[in-house]
Amino acid sequence: MYFQKRMGIYPVNTFLQANPAEMEGSPFYLWQSGRAVWCRNFRCTRVDTGKLAAEYITDGEFLCQDETGWHPLHPGDVFLMMPSGKCTLECVSRTGAKQTFGLAGPALVPVLESLGTGRRLRYFHPENLVEWERRSGEARALLKEGGRSALSAFALEILLAVSDLSRRGDSPKALVRALDFIARNIRRKIGLQQLAEELGMSPVSVIRFFSRHLGTTPGEYIRRKRIETAEELLRSGEYSVKEVAAEMNYSSPQYFAAEFRKLRGCAPGAAVKR
Repeated sequence: MYFQKRMGIYPVNTFLQANPAEMEGSPFYLWQSGRAVWCRNFRCTRVDTGKLAAEYITDGEFLCQDETGWHPLHPGDVFLMMPSGKCTLECVSRTGAKQTFGLAGPALVPVLESLGTGRRLRYFHPENLVEWERRSGEARALLKEGGRSALSAFALEILLAVSDLSRRGDSPKALVRALDFIARNIRRKIGLQQLAEELGMSPVSVIRFFSRHLGTTPGEYIRRKRIETAEELLRSGEYSVKEVAAEMNYSSPQYFAAEFRKLRGCAPGAAVKR
């Protein structure tokens, strides 16, 4: 479902759509593509649309809201609105423009899951935006001409491009977001699934992402950061070993001491004296 209210002449949409009857039986296909121009404060909320929207900002500034909060979008940013869930997009500049590729089909969700894109709203800033601009013209031509196989093939191209962005994880933004999330929650238990949901990736993609950019696993990175934070607390002189174990959410002081010894080569109490 889509919820929006016109504001004067806005939104100014130039979209082309496929004929659903012609695409019946296709596992996935390009069902819509075009350009939308919005004005300040215009917003649209999408809820469980059953379709994937791959969009990129061409002009102006936008904010996109999901369950994690509001996220700024700038020219050159690509974002994915998944078939399920709720998200709201709002223009926050005088005017803003975006290009949309809409994909549909009964196999869309299983394919997205198999490609490791995750289930949540995703954001990227691809290095080669020219490719996305090229696809805009190609999509328009295909929708004008029709053709079941051509629209399915184009959808596959978009899905593979999305998968590539997911695997690379848009390293600067995604890495900062991942490390910030871990830093903010380091005194809690952070599971792989929780981290994957925060980044909008599948668990497998998160593992590959950490390996590629940090040379370690998410679990090992978190484990070391917990010990680093625990050591800082011990050195402050304000906490006992037992209190640090509780503060850092270890199951017991004994387990904390064992973990500390493995990574620091000494007992927690000895670290205070260094």
